[in-house]
Amino acid sequence: MTHVLPRNRRFLLLGSLAALGAALFVPFLQAGAPTPLSGAVAGAFVLAATAVSAAATWVGLGWGDRAALPMPLLRSWETRSPLQINRSALNRALVSGAVFGLAGLIMLRLVQIPTGGGSLPVRIGSALFAAITLESVLHLAVMSGVVRATGRVNLGIFVAALVYVGFHLATLGGQPAAIVAVATIGNGLGGLLFGWLYARDGYEYLVLAHLVAHATTVGFA
Repeated sequence: MTHVLPRNRRFLLLGSLAALGAALFVPFLQAGAPTPLSGAVAGAFVLAATAVSAAATWVGLGWGDRAALPMPLLRSWETRSPLQINRSALNRALVSGAVFGLAGLIMLRLVQIPTGGGSLPVRIGSALFAAITLESVLHLAVMSGVVRATGRVNLGIFVAALVYVGFHLATLGGQPAAIVAVATIGNGLGGLLFGWLYARDGYEYLVLAHLVAHATTVGFA
């Protein structure tokens, strides 16, 4: 087990990015909504998403430390040490994110899964919400918690992938069975990929891969 570090600096960094991700997601929601969202609804969404993400980030960082899951850049940030980027991990995150994103884009166009609307900057801006605001729950908290509780990394990856699939299916109410099946398979593979990157290289590289994948799939849909 690794030494449990303080988490204040990591929490403030990830929490700030999660709040920004929630704010950037509002225009994407507006573009796909049948009627304009009121300022109160948009504000409530940002506050709720930020609060949930903050709670998940705080516990997830602690669980990740206790489970000895890698967070090399975040831990360096916490201790004010020089940041040392693993170029192999960086390339792995960029390539896997791009490949998965392109595969998702192809599937979206083949089965015509709804992706919302908005301009290219709005769609790409929504990637920060997926990669940080949501991932604070889906992998940082859920996967770290399972690995901390059981000591089994593969189980943590699998459980987080199930939660990842469940979240996305909840947004597809009323869609045809073919769309649901494609979304289940695609998001299941995505959850496994991102969890694998977390366990192998670090949470930061998971975030980067998810950012690239989402920006590619949704941005160019």
